[in-house]
Amino acid sequence: MQNYPLTVQVSAEAARAYEMASPEERRRVDDALRRGLRELMETPSATPAERPATSRAVRHQSAEIHPDVLAITGLVPPDFDARAEYRDHLMKKHR
Repeated sequence: MQNYPLTVQVSAEAARAYEMASPEERRRVDDALRRGLRELMETPSATPAERPATSRAVRHQSAEIHPDVLAITGLVPPDFDARAEYRDHLMKKHR
């Protein structure tokens, strides 16, 4: 696969934050952008208005949620009772 340079318009504040970021932090930003673009490639026929509001591409635009968290979002079923599972785990552990 051949790589192409891509220019992205961001606010001056975001550009300064990226410039000041560590290489590890820059990699996370780059990875989030790649995931968003990959999502767009998977649904090429959908226009932005046709994409569901909960699509990963839209959620990745949120600066409040860390990209690592977004990467695992949706892995646990919505009806999963984590408290009950943890309580069962503790009961078994401390028998």
